[in-house]
Parts: sequence; C-alpha cells; structure tokens
Amino acid sequence: MATKRRKKRVPKLTYTRLRNIGWHVSFRDADTGMPRRHRFGMVSREEAEAAFHEWVATHLRNETVVVKHRVGRRKLDEQLKVPEPKGVPAEIVAGSLLEITSGLLIHDESRVSDEAGTRRRGTMYPEDF
Repeated sequence: MATKRRKKRVPKLTYTRLRNIGWHVSFRDADTGMPRRHRFGMVSREEAEAAFHEWVATHLRNETVVVKHRVGRRKLDEQLKVPEPKGVPAEIVAGSLLEITSGLLIHDESRVSDEAGTRRRGTMYPEDF
C-alpha cells in the first residue's frame, strides 16, 4: 500500500574546491521545491561533519533556515564607479597627434545616422561606426 508522505532523503556531505565552496550539502527546499546548497566552508573534515550532523537534525525536523544573500546597491555602485585619473592634466597642443585623432573621432560621431531606414548622403549607419 502506497503512502502519501514520502520518506525524506538525507542529503550527503560533499566537498569541492570549485569556486572556493568547500564542504556543502545539496537539498531541496520544502516550501518552494527549489534546489539549495548549504555551505559549511573551507574547514577540516571533522569540523564539517560536526556541523553537518547538527544541520541534518534541524533539516529532518523541518527547521531548515534558508539564507538568502543580498547584494547591496552600495557595493554595486562602488564597482561601477570610474576612478579619477591620476597624474598631471595634459594640455593639448594645436596640431598634435592627439588633437587630430580626437577631432577625427568627433567628426565620425557626427556623421552617424539616427534612423534605421534610408540614410542621408555623407552619413554612416550606427553599426558601421
């Protein structure tokens, strides 16, 4: 006779060096059904086994706490921030190579057509630029 409740699978303690994960357990979240991974870290095997047995006891009592990592906006802003250029500000001398190349780039940018259809004479498609 089939039962309605399935026997809960006890997750296996595994180790990997990939992405510095270390000792971990892979399991399915009971509420959402999504696969999860609880990490014990890069610790010795004895420490990982002790932490694993404590975790299994709470998991089998349905008291598993799923920790969701949040990425803060401040950290993202710090990563995207462009550093200030260091050094002495350069003065562009008239007729120098720097003035000529920057003038050529400004000219080419002004020739790019905004429309995707037919273009005017003397303009370029954005993908050609």
